[in-house]
Amino acid sequence: MENYQDLLKQREVTLAELASLDQKIDQARLAEIKTVIAELRDLITEHNVTHDQLFPQVQRMQKRRGASNMKGSKAVPRFRDPVTGVAWSGRGRAPKWFDKDNADQFRIAH
Repeated sequence: MENYQDLLKQREVTLAELASLDQKIDQARLAEIKTVIAELRDLITEHNVTHDQLFPQVQRMQKRRGASNMKGSKAVPRFRDPVTGVAWSGRGRAPKWFDKDNADQFRIAH
């Protein structure tokens, strides 16, 4: 039967070898990924593949969300603080001056 200390030394050697092997695996994977990406780019260019053809699910998700419809639009202010004149659209967290029980006194007439 083997000695406890000898077994611990064997485990340390094995762990060091595993770490070295893991590092070699990571390097090989990165090298293969670079090759695959280069091949894909060449094929995409050669066949004139568009982004929408390659990733149709992205286009569907953007249509569902309606991302392009509201992008950059500002909300119209609906309430104004009579003291400071600061306006609030009613979206998001209510400012400290706004009292929802008396909202009509802050409402802006349009």
